[in-house]
Amino acid sequence: SSGLLPYISSDTSGIVTADANITVTISEGGLPQDVEEVFFLQPSQILRVIDETGKAVYMPQAITDSVDASQGSRTDADVASSESYSAAYAFVNGKCDCTTEIQYKEAFPDYTAPLWVRTVYTVPKTEAAPSETAANFTLTNPPAEYLNESVSF
Repeated sequence: SSGLLPYISSDTSGIVTADANITVTISEGGLPQDVEEVFFLQPSQILRVIDETGKAVYMPQAITDSVDASQGSRTDADVASSESYSAAYAFVNGKCDCTTEIQYKEAFPDYTAPLWVRTVYTVPKTEAAPSETAANFTLTNPPAEYLNESVSF
């Protein structure tokens, strides 16, 4: 299985979609090796990781509340479920510190909307392939009024 470690820190030129500022895709074949990508998000910008395998795991794995599918990254009828996450590993000196977790409620105390949301959906069945489950991981950076200091995770 794949692990999704969110590292948000410095600039990149990502693919822009209609509602995400940066989009990264884990193809159906998965990742051939460990991949690290670093992004810098401005206030209210959105990063989306499209997991075509449906097997990526958000790290750290502690899951908070489920959210209504309408708050997720897809609102199609095929959305199966959504989950939000409460923490991420710290990004320190150019690398992930898997021993230190940043709690979103502490980093953004007045911001109540979920930052990372995983939305699971079914890929339509075709004659060539059966229906499969895939997922989107969507990070929405808080608006400027909630960003008091730089946080890297």
